[in-house]
Parts: sequence; C-alpha cells; structure tokens
Amino acid sequence: MNGASFLIYLFLFFLFIVELSQSCFSLFRVFVKLFYEFASSSSHDRKNVLIYGSGEMGILVKRLIEGDPKNLYRLKGFIDDDKKIQGKNLDGYPVYSRQVLKGFY
Repeated sequence: MNGASFLIYLFLFFLFIVELSQSCFSLFRVFVKLFYEFASSSSHDRKNVLIYGSGEMGILVKRLIEGDPKNLYRLKGFIDDDKKIQGKNLDGYPVYSRQVLKGFY
C-alpha cells in the first residue's frame, strides 16, 4: 500500500466517522423531540373537540389546535352538513354529520 492510497482510505474512514456521528446526532434529536412531546402531552387533562365545518376555516382551526404548545385539546374530527364529505376522512380525521351530537344530549 503506497502513501496515496493510505491517505484515500484515511480520508474515507474520516468521512464515514463524520457521517455516522451526524446520523447518531440526528437520531438523538428525534428521540429527544418525541420524548418531549410524549412527556408534555398530559392526555388525561386534554378535552376532546369536534370542529364544525371542514372548509378553510375548519382546517385553520385544526392547525391551531395541533400547533398549540399547551396541548389542551384532542381533535376527534369534523362536523359538516355536506353529505358528500360525511363519513370520509379529512387530514386524517373523520367527518361526521350533526346527528353525531344527538348522542351527547
């Protein structure tokens, strides 16, 4: 093995170590974020909510609820009068008719 090939292998080894450390750091950051979200979400204190309307304002309210740092509400779905949307999912949440509210009263 001559000096040039040794330097190439040393350089490649160095790049491998740098990439490995960056990957470990990224995984550590993801773990810390997930742990923080898990620890900060006191699910027993959160209130279940349904958003009336699945249009632009309903999506805006959904984003506000999901982005709330206090995490006080747990979105359970949408209520909408449009029969074409009822029974489907919108951004991962079910869309109900107003009839679902009759079960609560």
